[in-house]
Amino acid sequence: MNIRTFIVPILALSLASPLSAQSSRPGTLLIAEDFGTGELNRAHWGHPSWNYEGNWSLVEGALSGVYVQAPGAKHGRPIRALLRGEKDLRIRFRFKLEKPLSRIEVLPNGKFPFSPLPHEHIARLRLSLGGIDAGARWETAGGRDLGLIEDGYTEDARHPKIAPGTKAHERGGFRFYDRSASSSTRLRPNAWHLAVLEIIGTTWTAWIDGEKQLALTVHWPDIPMHSVDFLSNGLVYLDDIAVERL
Repeated sequence: MNIRTFIVPILALSLASPLSAQSSRPGTLLIAEDFGTGELNRAHWGHPSWNYEGNWSLVEGALSGVYVQAPGAKHGRPIRALLRGEKDLRIRFRFKLEKPLSRIEVLPNGKFPFSPLPHEHIARLRLSLGGIDAGARWETAGGRDLGLIEDGYTEDARHPKIAPGTKAHERGGFRFYDRSASSSTRLRPNAWHLAVLEIIGTTWTAWIDGEKQLALTVHWPDIPMHSVDFLSNGLVYLDDIAVERL
């Protein structure tokens, strides 16, 4: 028996059920993808194909991330779910991390009302095998596995958090960090996990495998979001994505 054939229907039921470790707030499904057919709905995803050379590829009905980020290098290309200015979201997905320091990051993107320029990341959910802490990013494992990190990014040099004379990084924008939350819970390597991330106002909450693990109140205002990025590093798998408006 194909073990994936047995597991997927069970997990699909859990993803659709309000009992799968999330708030009781009802949601409206915006995007759902199980990668079963390989077909891509361009109205929902910001790229022409699931197969990004050196980044992502379809493998047995799931999306495999293979990009390995070297120290000082840019991150790989994300899988991007497209939104239409929603503010409150529930993001659910399954993931598997195969090697130490492998990670998946979920980054909702929004836009500040005071700026005509695009804003990107608000905060991120980082899921890793021992690598979310500073100093344990690429070479040495030993950090925590689960984290919510408020990391601001703007392309507007007039943003109040940007000091005069600050030099933009190579993409032309500015990044700064405010606060974070982490969990001592460890993820199992080479095993499927279920994640639920909810964003309600400025409160971000994450459940992993049926347990509430992380909560963070961000400094950012409650701004509309235009997309959600899924980034990978190392050998990871991603499946059964669902995005709801709350």
